Amino acid sequence: MGLFFYRNKLINVIFTCEIFPYLSLSILRKFLIISRSVSLVYFVNINLKMYIKNKSGFISRLLLSNVLKLFINQADLIITPSASLTDKIKREYKVDNIKTIPHGVNLKNNLAGESFINKRIKQFVITEPKIISVCRLDRQKNIELILNSLVIVKKIVPNFKYYILGKGNLKYQLTELSRKLGIHRNVLILGWKNDVYQYLSKSDLFIFSSNYEAFGIAIIEAMSMGLPVIATDTPYGPREILDNGRYGILFS
Repeated sequence: MGLFFYRNKLINVIFTCEIFPYLSLSILRKFLIISRSVSLVYFVNINLKMYIKNKSGFISRLLLSNVLKLFINQADLIITPSASLTDKIKREYKVDNIKTIPHGVNLKNNLAGESFINKRIKQFVITEPKIISVCRLDRQKNIELILNSLVIVKKIVPNFKYYILGKGNLKYQLTELSRKLGIHRNVLILGWKNDVYQYLSKSDLFIFSSNYEAFGIAIIEAMSMGLPVIATDTPYGPREILDNGRYGILFS
């Protein structure tokens, strides 16, 4: 999913949403190996600062940071999904050829009929309060925060269920943490699902706990199904989507 080429007889536009393919292309363009007649579009779908910060090794971080500063202006157009990320990139990298195009969801497809809304999901029990998250199971998504918070929830609502749709390298650790906290009977990690909307449509609350984001498309997926949302107040994304807390609860 790194590169997309739009062409007629010759390549007219190269579009990438990955940082390393972009840097490779921009270096080639700088030295005229790629013609200036070919438009280069870079879609920044990550928090660049946090991405670089989380790279292993000081030399790697320093090199990546400086190479990005040198070559980010090789793009004919930079696109981000959030206005605040656009402003940040403008300030940090001194670029003007940047636009904001937020992510969206296809409501027509989501709400096309009652087939998935009425479809029974065997893991779901109608009478149980259902909390849900849709995310990768990694450090960035910070599911540990939710699990620790659910210890308090269980004292008030003992029969709640918390469903996690996603996969990742922390599945075992999260399973063990839920067991250690005494909420393992309340927590179900269901793995990655293509049909997230049928799960969202049957849930009562959506929680988003990322440490950082560029946008947070799972939030608008949940909102499109009418779910109330609680989300971390990260620098980009959730604050914009929820309009500073107007359409959901933000917490730090």
